[in-house]
Amino acid sequence: MLPYKVLEKVDHCLAEGSIRHIGFSFHDNLAFFKHVLDAYPSWDFCQLMENYLDTEYEAGYLGMKLAYERGLAVNCMEPLKAGFVVRPPKKVQDVFDAVSTRRTPIEWAFDYLWSMPEPGVVISGMSNIDQVKENISYARRSHVGMLTWEDRMVLGKAARRYRDFEGVTACTGCNNCAPCPKLVAIGSLIGQMCGTPTR
Repeated sequence: MLPYKVLEKVDHCLAEGSIRHIGFSFHDNLAFFKHVLDAYPSWDFCQLMENYLDTEYEAGYLGMKLAYERGLAVNCMEPLKAGFVVRPPKKVQDVFDAVSTRRTPIEWAFDYLWSMPEPGVVISGMSNIDQVKENISYARRSHVGMLTWEDRMVLGKAARRYRDFEGVTACTGCNNCAPCPKLVAIGSLIGQMCGTPTR
């Protein structure tokens, strides 16, 4: 049981109607994700980092499936990996350019999630109204099963190209590591190593 009787307080709030749904946002490994799921029988939703590069990072793809199978609504954050996949380096873009299906790197990333039944909401940061309109246009045509097997193979190949970069890490560019006590610009440097700026 969690300390401070947190879940008992949640039950009380649900019973009195001061809250209607209970969920959690998650950043840790799959084993701990399972522990959190088991800690409370009445979770309504969870929020997980999900994108085609991080399928085995944090809760990953298996965590998303497990939550869905248990009846939780799944909110997917970081579909663009904090902008990391928006402007791919040439050897990744070459993978997308080699197929007849024309999608922008952003479309590939969103479609990866929208094609699956598990995501209920896909959450993406947007910096201006043009990005909002663009994302809405992509969402309007989305549906489960929209990617073919061949499309999934393309995304798998692109992900392997990203991982082939020397020194690549699972950095999302969130800059939660800042400020570094040694004044190292960690997020920016990791992005530069892969030839892809983080924002």
